[in-house]
Amino acid sequence: MAKAKFALRLMLLLSLFGSILFISPAVASPDVVKWARVNIPTEGNISEIIDLAPSPDYERDDTLFMLTWGSEHSLWRSLNGGAIWERVFSSALADVDSLNLVKLSPQYGSSQVVFIVGSSGGNPAVWKSLDSGQSFDQPQSIPFSVDIWTVVSDNTLFTGCNN
Repeated sequence: MAKAKFALRLMLLLSLFGSILFISPAVASPDVVKWARVNIPTEGNISEIIDLAPSPDYERDDTLFMLTWGSEHSLWRSLNGGAIWERVFSSALADVDSLNLVKLSPQYGSSQVVFIVGSSGGNPAVWKSLDSGQSFDQPQSIPFSVDIWTVVSDNTLFTGCNN
């Protein structure tokens, strides 16, 4: 009987420690938030994360986009929740001065549309990708810098500025 009680206590203790050590993806529920570490790209010289944009279907597709600064601005894409990153766009390219913001279309799961705001030729600009960041259209100049913005659809943005 004593051995059975000890075994039961040991099983309870192991199950308690098992639940403490269990690591799960970051998921928010009404009463609990769990955290998981996301890797940052190891390629290049990253000194700052500027912006992060998860897919609207992140729970299904694990897609993230991240803008960074090092010796240049870079847009990175992860298709596995941040475990592995691929650089898909950079300010080292012609006609790209800086990259400031990234957002995905609300229909990203079906359309794969990605928008970036930055500057090109010394002027504020927007770039659009129709293929999940594999390629981007030529920059579209806009008359003011973008301080705040939202993407409404694959073809509609709202932007605002302080000046």
